Amino acid sequence: MIEALQENNQNAFRILVENFEPMIRSIGYQLFMQEEEVEDFTQEVFMKIHLGISGFRKKSSLSTWIYRIALNHGLNSKRKNSAIPFSHTSHKIYAQALESENNILHPRTFNHFVEKKETRKILNHALNKLPKNQRIAFILTHIEDLSYSEVAEIMEKTPKAIDSLTQRAKNNLRKYLAKYYKLLKP
Repeated sequence: MIEALQENNQNAFRILVENFEPMIRSIGYQLFMQEEEVEDFTQEVFMKIHLGISGFRKKSSLSTWIYRIALNHGLNSKRKNSAIPFSHTSHKIYAQALESENNILHPRTFNHFVEKKETRKILNHALNKLPKNQRIAFILTHIEDLSYSEVAEIMEKTPKAIDSLTQRAKNNLRKYLAKYYKLLKP
C-alpha cells in the first residue's frame, strides 16, 4: 500500500482515508472545540500525509507516522488558535442529546447531561494545563486506548518513559482537580 501511495495511486489514498479518518478525527476532537475545526484539521492532516508520503522511509509503521503527523499538526494549530479542547466523549454526548431531544428535556436527564458536560469541560481544562508530553501520553493511552508500546513508538520514547509520563500526568491532574474542587466548596 505504501508503494501505491508513493506512486500517487488515488485508490490507495481513498483506502488510507477510510482506514485512518476515525483516528484522525478522534485526535481532532481531543484538541478542538468546533466540528468545523475538526473537519479542517482532518483535511489538513490528509493533505500533509498526501504531500509527505513520498518522503516516508518506513522507519516506523505507517500508522505511527500518521499519528505523529496528526499530533504535531494538531498541537501546532492549537498553539496558533488557542482552541479549547473538546473531548470525543463530549461530542458523543452532544450527538446523543441532539438525536433524542425528547429525553434531554426531562429535568433529571438534562441535569445529568449538564453535569457530564461540565465535568468534561473541567477535565479538558486540566488536560490543557499538563506539559505537552504528559498530555499526549495521557490522551493516547487513556482516551485513544493505545498500548504503552504503541505510544512509545509514536512519541519516540521507551514504554517505561510513557509509563512515567502518564503517571506524572495523573498526579498533576489529581492536584489540579483537587484545587479546583476545593475552590467550589463553601
